[in-house]
Amino acid sequence: MSGDYDDTLEAMLKRARNGSVLDAKMAIRAIAYVLSSASPVPSHVRKYLADVLERILAGTDANEALHIKVSHRPNIHDFVDLKRAAIRMRCYMEYRNEETGKLFTKKQAAKKAAIEYNESQARFFLHDKTHAPKLTRSAVELFYDEYSSEIDAEAKKCFPGKIHKI
Repeated sequence: MSGDYDDTLEAMLKRARNGSVLDAKMAIRAIAYVLSSASPVPSHVRKYLADVLERILAGTDANEALHIKVSHRPNIHDFVDLKRAAIRMRCYMEYRNEETGKLFTKKQAAKKAAIEYNESQARFFLHDKTHAPKLTRSAVELFYDEYSSEIDAEAKKCFPGKIHKI
């Protein structure tokens, strides 16, 4: 993956249309906020909502139309994969960066965990690496934020009594 993760609403909607359930849920939260505020609704949000409503009227399941349920294919990032990456991320936050001598930041640790996950997945997709599922730094961070108490408890098994508060 080249460059940093693009977390704009327009980019989230694009990834949602491409099968990212996590991005679809984040986008729906952002859209709900936009709709509840007094600010004007951006054209890409209007287009997305119009498309969703047309698909629902045509008989598509609402969750599928909103891209929060993937039809005819497995979820791109299994809960267990995200959990493992988030636990790895949390454990990395206890290590010192060899270059700086400082503890890894949450962002650095999430990036390192995502890269390692992606490298391990590429080994299973030797015949076609373009279809290997990929985690992003942001997905790992968001998962950690959502399940931090559970992740911290698992990480304590790696570093009994040494996990610092973040």
